[in-house]
Amino acid sequence: MEKSTLLENVKEYLSTKETNNQNTYHVTYPEIISEDIQSVISSVLDGWFTEGKLADKFRSELSAATKSRYSVLVNSGSSANLLAVTACKDLWKNKDGDKVITCATAFPTTVAPIIQNNLIPLFIDIDPNTLTYDIPEISKLLGRKDVVGIILTHNLGFPHQANTIAEVCKLYKKWYIEDACDALGAYSGETPMGSIGDASTFSFFPAHHITTGEGGSVQTSNPKLYRLLQQYGNWGRDCWCSPGKDNTCNKRFCHQWDTELPSGYDHKYTFTKVGYNLKMTEMQAALGLSQIKRLSEFVAKRRTNYFKLFEVTKKYDLYLKAPKYVEGFSPFGFPMVASSYWTRKEFVEYLENINIRTRPIFSGNILKHPMMKDVTYEVSGELEGSDRLMNQAFFIGCHPLVTDEHIGMFEKALQDYF
Repeated sequence: MEKSTLLENVKEYLSTKETNNQNTYHVTYPEIISEDIQSVISSVLDGWFTEGKLADKFRSELSAATKSRYSVLVNSGSSANLLAVTACKDLWKNKDGDKVITCATAFPTTVAPIIQNNLIPLFIDIDPNTLTYDIPEISKLLGRKDVVGIILTHNLGFPHQANTIAEVCKLYKKWYIEDACDALGAYSGETPMGSIGDASTFSFFPAHHITTGEGGSVQTSNPKLYRLLQQYGNWGRDCWCSPGKDNTCNKRFCHQWDTELPSGYDHKYTFTKVGYNLKMTEMQAALGLSQIKRLSEFVAKRRTNYFKLFEVTKKYDLYLKAPKYVEGFSPFGFPMVASSYWTRKEFVEYLENINIRTRPIFSGNILKHPMMKDVTYEVSGELEGSDRLMNQAFFIGCHPLVTDEHIGMFEKALQDYF
């Protein structure tokens, strides 16, 4: 059977499958079409499973979308954060015990790489009305000698003032990582989020703007940082050959090391970093390559759904408020902050019971979670905004498969409840 015939049969089979249950308003749901699945199957039929030519093409598309010079594909957004922090610590020659600024309202794997690298998180607060940060406070903290860098999230696709932070970091010679896992497709003016920091991270988990199933990437335009990202994500080896390639440098058996390694030991198996295997598979890259073609469409649908939901909730702003959308945002979800005099928990349970799915705004305040019980950290300020999000905030979906019927479900829920 010809490959093209098999793929046509797959297309015909998929045409009979229902893609979304209209009776449930999902908080996240990937838009997977026939072409996406055919792309994955085609890559499987080619018989190459680790990173290959499709991964190369996906890297190129990501670099174009984020206006960054280099892209390192990894197996998750969490691994992307681990890789970025590890490489930055190495390049900037930071010491164990140095401090890294991050926000208390965070996904745990934004904070975990700081701890895993024997650095100390320095937590700042969040503005619950905008999901962004206090720039003067950040500038002051970056001026401290014991602070070596900063990793901040563009929360739920709302871009923070990355250009200003990057300028302050450059002034003080500190590193800056944009955690843009929620924010692919977000812009500040003409500048895409993820192109401003020394490195940026993206997630391609099914909940995110595009998906590779599991997967993520680290973007950078710094060649020295790129080299370290490659090493730490590829077992820590010194060789830069792609999988399946040998002797790209034409010096595979010529290297000398100041250790007890034999002279000319195989460069492909010489390890100079304590690294990991974090690579993406070719099948994941095939899905990402198919999905990224529709990135602008996905972002436009998310924005449209956000606008509609915002109009619906405006009538009830005595009870709950959504952050005002800003130019260039790329919404991951539709967040709401409940008024202080009624219980968020009861309303969320009500929504869940009528098949409207909800999520808290990630950790709310990560310091209140068991994972932080025995961790050394520092706090700047009172974290009142993070506590408010923890106690009073949640979000629902605005993904591309949210329909007017789903939004109608939510509008009726508001009417009935309030």
